[in-house]
Order: sequence, then C-alpha cells, then structure tokens
Amino acid sequence: MRRRTTGWTLIETVIACALLALLAALAAPALGRVLARQRVLGAGNEFVGVLHHARTLAIGSGARVLLCPSREGRLCADDTRWDRGWLLALDRDHDDVPDAAPLLRGGSDAALRIVSTRGRIRLRFRPDGSAAGSNVTFALCQAGRADTARLLVLSNSGRVRAAAAGTAAAAACAGLP
Repeated sequence: MRRRTTGWTLIETVIACALLALLAALAAPALGRVLARQRVLGAGNEFVGVLHHARTLAIGSGARVLLCPSREGRLCADDTRWDRGWLLALDRDHDDVPDAAPLLRGGSDAALRIVSTRGRIRLRFRPDGSAAGSNVTFALCQAGRADTARLLVLSNSGRVRAAAAGTAAAAACAGLP
C-alpha cells in the first residue's frame, strides 16, 4: 500500500520564508517614502483647513482674524516655523496681538516642518475674506526628507493653492545644506 503525504517540507518552508523576507526588505524603503509623503500630505490638508477656517471666521464674524506661529500658544512669535505651534484668534483692535484667548491652537510635530516665507509671519484675514499683504508660501516636509516637500501658497484674496516644491525650497524646508 502506497502512503500519500501532503504538506510542505522543511526546505520548502525555509525557501518560501527567505523569499518573503527578501521581498519585504526590497519593499520597506518604498513603503517608508510613501508613508512620509502621506504624512506631509495629511499635515498640508490639515493646514489648508485651518487657513480656510480662519478666512470663514473672518467673513462670518465681521472681524479681523489673526493666524500666526506661536511657541507657547498664547502670543504670536516672530518666526517662520509654524510646526512648533500656531494660534488662531480675533484681532478687532488691529494690533497683531490676540484680543483674548486663542480660538484654536495647533502644530508641535517634531517630525514635520512647516516654514513660511519671511515677508509674512502673521496672517490677517479681513471681514471680506482677503488676506492683507503679499502672497505667502508655506513649505511642508518631513524633517531631513526633501523628497516629501510640497508648497502651499496663500494669495491676497485669501485663496490657497498647492504648488510643486523646487529643489532649493525642498532642501531648505528639510533642513538640508
């Protein structure tokens, strides 16, 4: 009588595991890049939401709304780094200082960077929805990863658009030489 065996031998199992480990090792760097880009994309979408919220609040309340970087969450900082924290507040007396406690606070992610152009540190949304001053560009990236950079541009009309990051802007955002 002939005996029939089913299943895998030890050698077949070891070879299959080795091939699986090799494929995982090849896919890990690409997966890391995808995850880093998605993290920056998510942070960018969240920041666009904050910009839209500030504009909508200014239109709805009929008051000037201030959006600025803030390290401690109470006062605006004279800084271009928004990833250390930011605040959103009403500024009815137009002195570039929040009138009361901030309405929203955010930021403080050590792995992400959000850097604005030097010309506009504080964003002031008027009751008509416009953002007084010149266009401001925000570079978003993961710290040390220039390949994840993307740009957001806020126009004087208060509208936000995305743009491709050039090599210099990407390197500056990532903190690379």
